[in-house]
Amino acid sequence: MALFAALSYAVTQSGRGGGNIDREQQELNLAVNEQCIGLVEYGENQLKIFNGCADDQISYELPSGGNPNPSAPSDRSCHVFDDAGAGVTPCGSFLDVFGVPIASSIAFGDTMTGVILPGGAVLRCRIFGTQTSGEGRCAEYEYSFDNGFNFFIADSGALDPQRRNICITPPETTAQLRDTLCLAACGGNSTGGVLSSGVFPSAANFVNGAIEEGPPTFSCTGQTSRQFDCGCWGSG
Repeated sequence: MALFAALSYAVTQSGRGGGNIDREQQELNLAVNEQCIGLVEYGENQLKIFNGCADDQISYELPSGGNPNPSAPSDRSCHVFDDAGAGVTPCGSFLDVFGVPIASSIAFGDTMTGVILPGGAVLRCRIFGTQTSGEGRCAEYEYSFDNGFNFFIADSGALDPQRRNICITPPETTAQLRDTLCLAACGGNSTGGVLSSGVFPSAANFVNGAIEEGPPTFSCTGQTSRQFDCGCWGSG
């Protein structure tokens, strides 16, 4: 439904001639990616319920051999994109070859797995913080624009070239950024996070609800989230 709605909207706006084609294309791309993630999540549930696959056994290996999971059973019964497993057709960002394991969500404490953010960047929590019944914290996160082969750490360490904040572009807010991160990480909203303020080196911009690549030396003035708490990471 999300894909159909986005297609209808894009066609209607294009016909009127008054729409912003770049914004419409971005919304369409996001809808296509959401549709793909929904299919992958459905396949994951099939593998867990019917094939008894554990989270660490699920493989997103492509027919080409890219993105293998050494922990997956050799009979490919826990492969998302294989007829012996879930039989999902490879789609969206999952067609790319990644340098880290990619899933539709990250379990609290998992510092190895990445998820795809709106805009195409890979998100990974490199250090987890506290966990309570109501929330869990990613104490330091990182993002990548080259499919998880090299990451930027999202904080204000101006002297470290690996530390590049995500610049929040008005009218976007820190709360919206944190919600975007939590939705991608575990499917829920943020309950807060730690902010930094000042002038930061940045490699990305948060604009129109998506993480977009920016100049590596871009300076961002304002507040940005360097930690985020998610209600869906709560312990119970």
